Amino acid sequence: MVKKTFIYIFILIFSFLLIGCDSFNSINQETESTITNTNLTFETFTTDDSGTTTINTNIIYEVSFDTLGGNSIDPIYVRNGETISLPNAERDGYTFLGWMIDKTPESELVNDPFQPNSDITLYANGKL
Repeated sequence: MVKKTFIYIFILIFSFLLIGCDSFNSINQETESTITNTNLTFETFTTDDSGTTTINTNIIYEVSFDTLGGNSIDPIYVRNGETISLPNAERDGYTFLGWMIDKTPESELVNDPFQPNSDITLYANGKL
């Protein structure tokens, strides 16, 4: 009988400890954190009462510019889904026509304003 009572008391104490830990976790239901990685930034994550974690992401792309011997242009950082106005490139003796996705002469000009869907380098297109 003493052995059974000891087991019941042990189970009761263990149950209270588990409930206490769960109560401690419920005090801090919302947790926020910032993590940065290349072009993906996790702004925050939250955990609700049911234990579901939601990650609110904000993707930022880098648009770099290669003027192919012209002036230097700093990269522009843009959030996913947003557009940017493209800068003009300058190179002595050339008339700037626009920006291309690759260096080949057959490449089409990109639209301005431009909406990237990844990190990208745009190349200046000009004529003499």
